[in-house]
Amino acid sequence: MNKSITLYIILLIFSISNVLAQTNVLSGKVYDGTTGDPLAGVEVLISELKIKSKTSSEGVYSFENIPLGEYHLIFHAKDFPVDITLDFSVNTAEQSIKIPTVLMTVEDSGEFDMASASIGADGDGMDMGDQNMVGMLSSRRDAFLSKANFTFGSTARFNVRGVNSDYSTLTINNINQADVEGGRVYWSNWGGLNDVTRYAQFTQGISADEHAFGNLGGATHFSTRASDYRPGTRVTYSMANRSYNNRFMVTHSTGKLDNGWAFTGSITKRWATEGRVPGTTYDSYSYFAAIEKFIGKDHALNLTVFGAPTTRGKAGGSFATGEHESLDRLYNPYWGFQNGEMRNSREARYHKPHIFLTHNWEVSRKSKLTTSASYIFGSSANTFINWYDAADPRPDYYRNLEEPAYLDQFLNNEAFRQVQWDHLYFANTMQNVDTTIYNAGGINGNNVTGKRAHYIVEQRRDDQQQISLNTNFQTDFNDQVRLTAGVDYRFYKGSHFKVVDDLLGADYWLDVDQFAERDFEDWKSAQNDLNNPNRTVEVGDRFGWDYDIFDHKTSAFSQLYFDYGQIEFYAGASASYETFWREGHMMNGRFPDNSEGTSAATSFFNYGAKAGATYKITGRHLVHGNVAYKTQAPLIRNSFLSPRTRNEVATDLTSEKHMMSDLAYTYRGTYLKATIRGYYGFIYDKSKIMTFYYDKFNNLVNYHMSGINQEMKGLEMGAELKLSPSFSLNAAAAVGNHQYVTNAYVTAFQDNNSEMLIDNERTAINGFRMNNGPQTALSIGAKYNSSKYWFLGIDANYFGHNYMDFNPISRTNFGTDERPDYSYHQKPIQLKDAQTFDLFAGKSWRLPNRTFIRASVNVQNILNTQFEQGGYEQLRFDTTNPDRFAPVYFYSYGRTFFINLNYSF
Repeated sequence: MNKSITLYIILLIFSISNVLAQTNVLSGKVYDGTTGDPLAGVEVLISELKIKSKTSSEGVYSFENIPLGEYHLIFHAKDFPVDITLDFSVNTAEQSIKIPTVLMTVEDSGEFDMASASIGADGDGMDMGDQNMVGMLSSRRDAFLSKANFTFGSTARFNVRGVNSDYSTLTINNINQADVEGGRVYWSNWGGLNDVTRYAQFTQGISADEHAFGNLGGATHFSTRASDYRPGTRVTYSMANRSYNNRFMVTHSTGKLDNGWAFTGSITKRWATEGRVPGTTYDSYSYFAAIEKFIGKDHALNLTVFGAPTTRGKAGGSFATGEHESLDRLYNPYWGFQNGEMRNSREARYHKPHIFLTHNWEVSRKSKLTTSASYIFGSSANTFINWYDAADPRPDYYRNLEEPAYLDQFLNNEAFRQVQWDHLYFANTMQNVDTTIYNAGGINGNNVTGKRAHYIVEQRRDDQQQISLNTNFQTDFNDQVRLTAGVDYRFYKGSHFKVVDDLLGADYWLDVDQFAERDFEDWKSAQNDLNNPNRTVEVGDRFGWDYDIFDHKTSAFSQLYFDYGQIEFYAGASASYETFWREGHMMNGRFPDNSEGTSAATSFFNYGAKAGATYKITGRHLVHGNVAYKTQAPLIRNSFLSPRTRNEVATDLTSEKHMMSDLAYTYRGTYLKATIRGYYGFIYDKSKIMTFYYDKFNNLVNYHMSGINQEMKGLEMGAELKLSPSFSLNAAAAVGNHQYVTNAYVTAFQDNNSEMLIDNERTAINGFRMNNGPQTALSIGAKYNSSKYWFLGIDANYFGHNYMDFNPISRTNFGTDERPDYSYHQKPIQLKDAQTFDLFAGKSWRLPNRTFIRASVNVQNILNTQFEQGGYEQLRFDTTNPDRFAPVYFYSYGRTFFINLNYSF
């Protein structure tokens, strides 16, 4: 018996020693791939074992007691938007496992400039600036999204899954930045602040998100904590041939100081005498300041202020470019010369300062609470030429081009293709009476001395004030379960009015509606404000319209995330309540009882739910999927029939219904990483309001579409193949079918008197493709990263199945005596396919005293192909001559470059 016990003890000791012999030690080093310095504080994770380590001041990390098996080693650093994943195996009882040195690099291959993405449409026609830019600064970790946002999006106005920016989320310090009335995110509010918006967190599509419920098009989140930015100073100069030609930027950050304070500041100047499009100018400043104070070890307060005051000359498409091949594809009808100097009639002027105060509380080791308050205010203005009792001043005005003599001059004389500023001054000063007397019916006449303007430049102002509050709580119940919850409140006031910007040599403008003056016999109907009849206005005075839009919204979301090793899954829910109304400050003569004062409030309750899971077949093979359903209140811009003149809201407004689902397979090999993903989604019960000039009535018409149903389905693929430590190939493909799946309902009213012209008829759009960029996009590229700190890459791209925005009105039975020929442009016009090539390169140099110089160049569309990037059928139409109002095309810039040079110390 004793011998048996002795033998058992010997065997046990031998087993223990054998296990100890298999106790492996794994170690390695991490360096900054740009500077060559060791990186401290990098989080290193063995995902399968759920154990972490952090690099020391020398960039060293280590793990002990690693059992046999295959693993993924993940490197994450807050200043680097790319997580690096390495595969390794433990197959024998080795005492020490050395991992190759890891270089973490921020690739600065140029800047995608939001203002130069496309030429937008203004005035008549449909808005073409509706591009999805979510995640463009942070999608490098996904091969497909990197191509979709940097290559497809910047070159061809591609939208991931056919989802416009209205359906994407962007938050700063957890506060949503979408425009309340229009739904878009205006990146121009912080344009030029590339250094402080460089590191964002991106959630693809509808997958799990710890900052918000998310949206169909994904979510991007910025934090502006002063202590999060890398200490040091960065000075950058850039040169480009896009919307601006020059950029100068300085950024400094202290990091967290010993006294518990941290500061980060950045200033930028961007400018161009003339941008890539003729007649466009650019003058922009940007500023950013964040100061943070740590209070004890658990609390921190952060104050952030930023803004980007900008003035830029706009560019617009013209139907003439599609009709006449001899014209420059980038023809811009908005500008001309005044006294020998270039002047643009459509200037955009905006400045909306943002102020954030954020409290970060580390409640415990497993819980944190982030609370933010923000105040946004400022103005956005666009200038236009207005005229009274005078010829249309637009150089490409269709009636002028119908005259053979004018058309000949237009095509062969560049001056005829420009705004004739000197002629407008002449009409206001030399062909005008000096004294006029206006009688307002029975009201005493207004004796006016001076020259009445035939032409003016007016500002259409959209000012805003917005107060937002948000609190976000995260807690880990244990190593497997995390809860995230958030509550958000928003109060918004948008002020909309016109002011006189330039009288062009005249002395005053008379504030009456010329269409109503022509159409109605009584003097009252022509008044824009019956409280001030026949009012004369001068520079800086408000006129035309003046009203406010108010919006209150409260929302909440929660999400549970579960991680059980081989399977991860989550579930989330959201709810919101929104109320909006209009308050008019003028009594409009056409609608005296429904224009001044406060309208009735319109309210919506909305909700959402989503879930998803990832199943790890092995460490290399994963299957993951998501599904979400949510409702959303109609946009304010698609709710009021004609907010400039009256309080009337479209009838039968209802919440939109959204659904998105996807299923993907991912392979994570040593040399190959690839994902293929299928998706299906829909947006139902969407509504849209358009106002256009209808020749039959010689007036404007308000056109309300409801029951718009869209479906999106397709495949996405992204892959990266490492042929060597330095050389890699990458590829991405998107093949989609995004279309309307029912015929929408239409109601139309005459703008001046609310006479119903169409009563809930159908417009024949079922099966039409959506006009949100190419639905087929392919790219293949190669990149070389040298150990000498330089890189070189090239991409080849293809874009297809891109469609023009169609005119739904010409597909509607517009009145009993007008039934348009549906065979004419029955389907949306398909734009021509395009192929482009892009080249990018960069180099870094380390100088004494830990200073660095980095240079990069990005050349897009190196073959200078000017392809059809987008366009729209004009809303104005002639049923007897459908070709009279030709479609408007937008063309790509052709070859563009962006050169970046920065000095860091």
